[in-house]
Amino acid sequence: MSDNFRMSEYLPISTIADAENLDSEEVVAGYRAGLRGAPERFDSVTRSWWHGWRNGRVDAGIVEPDAAQIRLAAAFAALDVANGKAA
Repeated sequence: MSDNFRMSEYLPISTIADAENLDSEEVVAGYRAGLRGAPERFDSVTRSWWHGWRNGRVDAGIVEPDAAQIRLAAAFAALDVANGKAA
């Protein structure tokens, strides 16, 4: 099992519908923590924070993206294509 998904009490976000329910401020706070390599903790974090933390760790090169993160990125890329925003 990947270090990116160990001992989690949350299910990873893998759909746009699920991502739309996240608190963006919490996602950003978690992302910043993950980017600087903060350890996993669940004593007082939300699923939104945890989602951001996971993505921050990937972007920092600490871990590779897992299947859920890859599915979510593909879903957003497909949405961009459908909306004419693809590069």
